[in-house]
Amino acid sequence: MTLTINLSEAGHWLVLVLIAALAGLLVELLRGGAIPLSFVGEILFAFVGAWLGSDLLAPRVPGLAQPAFDNVALIPAVIGALVVGLLWGMLGGRRRRRYY
Repeated sequence: MTLTINLSEAGHWLVLVLIAALAGLLVELLRGGAIPLSFVGEILFAFVGAWLGSDLLAPRVPGLAQPAFDNVALIPAVIGALVVGLLWGMLGGRRRRRYY
């Protein structure tokens, strides 16, 4: 498997970045800002999750490739972005301590 980025696939990568940004915002709101590397780190890890879901998982599991937009399987991309983003937030996030 080779990873190539062509200008003709810019729409594909842009859709993945958009999904990652929305998932990152949602995870940031759920976690209350206690995420390492802040919103930028959350988008980065959500992008990895969206890429894993759309480009690696969807072609290997029948039925997951629909619906698709610009050759991005939307449902696996969103699920992958949310799962990886939430894992990043939970494993690397700060824990709030309450002092009474």
